[in-house]
Amino acid sequence: MSGNVAHSNDGSGLVLYPDQNILSAVKDCFQGSDFKGYKNDGASVATFFDSNEVRFSNLVSVDNVKGVSLMVGLETDFEKKMKLSNSFIYGESTTLAKDCPDGSGSATGANCSCPDKMGVMSFGTATGSKHADWHIPSASKRPIHKIKSYATWISTGFLDNVQISNFNSATSACGSRQTAFAVNEYQADHVPIHNLNAIKFTNVAYDAVIYIFNPPQGWAVIDDCGEWPCTAPSNVIYNFKDAVFEVTDGTTALPTFWTAGTTKQSF
Repeated sequence: MSGNVAHSNDGSGLVLYPDQNILSAVKDCFQGSDFKGYKNDGASVATFFDSNEVRFSNLVSVDNVKGVSLMVGLETDFEKKMKLSNSFIYGESTTLAKDCPDGSGSATGANCSCPDKMGVMSFGTATGSKHADWHIPSASKRPIHKIKSYATWISTGFLDNVQISNFNSATSACGSRQTAFAVNEYQADHVPIHNLNAIKFTNVAYDAVIYIFNPPQGWAVIDDCGEWPCTAPSNVIYNFKDAVFEVTDGTTALPTFWTAGTTKQSF
């Protein structure tokens, strides 16, 4: 597979799954590359199948609702790894078509779609994945990033050489939330530590970098987390190394640590 494009799907643009003809190998790692996903109602790329590691590279993801979602599910003693590299993630832009089926072109029209959006969903793991249900026929298992089993605790997310652009406000043109990163809404047990190397933010407002929600009271279930909500969203760590903030549009709100008079700064 090379050079494919998915646009305006009612779901994810690409669901990446392992080759079942080489089962012993895919338990260790499977990967995909060279794909473009544009304005899909799910993620540009999503995966949640049995493996210790998944990798994706050379992705262009533009204004997708669930961003990029890399997950694996397998109950083993090996560390689980999710890796995204050499890719471009874009938010909304005035040059993109509005999400309006009636063609009105108004971002706030009555027939327009206005969901909360993210550039990259927090990567994750669980003891159970979607297994061989490639098309996920059971409604209770959908969407693909829905977690229905306990987390595997030895896990890490990696992003390397990824450029993130055009999240110049935490509020979209139609009034919904939009951020470069966001925690998976089903991630109750554990959010892996994410190590991010050489990430370049272009026209990304500081308050639009990441959305982390408070654990909902509905997670306080006696046979799950007891009388208090599960606490994964309260324990989120993103480690940045050699990251760069760059402003080229002249309007993006600058981070609070920004040095006055500069257009580009590393941290």
